[in-house]
Amino acid sequence: MIGYVALLDVLGFKSIIAGDRVDEKLQEYLQALEDVTKTSAQDAAVKYVVFSDSIVLTSGDSIDSFKSLLSVCSQLFCMMLEKEIPLRGAVTYGAYLREPNSNGTFVAGRAVVDAYGFETAQDWVGVMVAPQAIRQIPDLKEQCRIVDGHSGRGLEFQTINEQQFPLCTVLQPYSQIPFHRIDSFEPNNYNGFAIVPTDGSSEPARVRDSLSRSYEKLKWLEHLAPDPQTQRKFQNTSAWIYNLLGTWQYIAHSKERMEEQKR
Repeated sequence: MIGYVALLDVLGFKSIIAGDRVDEKLQEYLQALEDVTKTSAQDAAVKYVVFSDSIVLTSGDSIDSFKSLLSVCSQLFCMMLEKEIPLRGAVTYGAYLREPNSNGTFVAGRAVVDAYGFETAQDWVGVMVAPQAIRQIPDLKEQCRIVDGHSGRGLEFQTINEQQFPLCTVLQPYSQIPFHRIDSFEPNNYNGFAIVPTDGSSEPARVRDSLSRSYEKLKWLEHLAPDPQTQRKFQNTSAWIYNLLGTWQYIAHSKERMEEQKR
């Protein structure tokens, strides 16, 4: 079949299974998957297969399927971070085979390979959308736009495109997605789209709070990292989340102020 596929990888999985709380952490890992996939897939079914530190999620080929998959990835990203389980991954589009049988589920195909290639290319904690998926939605950047314009005083809640909240809360353009550097003289920042960690709500205050919790966890995990290279992965992500947090703090404050004025 043809549809959207996400491949998510748990970073530092070896240290998780080598720790003192291995059974508890693995149970948290599985429970988060079950909770999110049960509550997030609304218009289109999002199914998952897990093998050790790899999660493969699949959905249909409609826009609603794409949005449902993004929502699941956003919530998994957020929930796993809160449990100190960092994820890296990619969402793509293409042909794949998902075949359940009496002994398990088989998932394979070009889309899975493409997602794996973009997942491993990144050098941060995060989930990007691959070009194959972006190609299906030419106006994706417009659909992710948080505001329709700017006033002389800066960002105002009146300018926010509320119709776009569900998508713009979980996906944002980002011109500096870090890739592993192949050549020291070549740039390693990718201009694309990245998934925002949220709790599944498009309410500005809750988006702000999700981002705040994610930022704090990223900074904490940075301190726990065993070497500078690993620390850099968390630093790359926390810098992006910090900028998003500032935007949503302003949006939430503007909305609260407007609602107070209406009372």
